[in-house]
Amino acid sequence: PLWYRSRGLYVLPTWRKKGLGELLLQRTIEEAMNKGCSHIWSYPNEDAISVYLNAGFTKESDFQKAEYGQNCYVLCKL
Repeated sequence: PLWYRSRGLYVLPTWRKKGLGELLLQRTIEEAMNKGCSHIWSYPNEDAISVYLNAGFTKESDFQKAEYGQNCYVLCKL
């Protein structure tokens, strides 16, 4: 099975809480489906986790110290 990765999602603070992150992730899901992928994974930080959960991802690990803060693995089954 093919897996897709969402990486580097960033929305400027003045544009947050308007659904833009979820729209970007929905477009990522569409692209992965078009490529025949079965899953999408990502490694978001604590500030972004709710965006991924709202877009249909599930949290697959505890938060851990990473290069840019506390991150965890998330997964979306297509």
